[in-house]
Amino acid sequence: MDLALPAGVDPDALATLTAELVGSSYHRALCDYVTARLACIQADDVSRAAVAMKRRGQTEELARLLLPAFPQALALAALTKRAAALLHVEALATAERPRGPWWAEPLEEPIR
Repeated sequence: MDLALPAGVDPDALATLTAELVGSSYHRALCDYVTARLACIQADDVSRAAVAMKRRGQTEELARLLLPAFPQALALAALTKRAAALLHVEALATAERPRGPWWAEPLEEPIR
């Protein structure tokens, strides 16, 4: 299934930013933390069903951070926000400014 990118998002920029995020020290530290936390959660045995279900949910949520789609989702969110900001700036630049009263307008030629 091929999903369309939001308007203004360059697929090459998305691939580049995703690769930069995956190669960053932040991503490595996040992966190390998640792996250690998953090992801690799964290390001890529990006897109550409610605790086991809670830990299962925590494990599933943490495991999502290790999926390759996570850095791509971060990159896509950043590029979508950037594209929206650029569209807004372009719209402001092309929009005609409202005119004020005639006495507030600057003179084209100085009076001599």
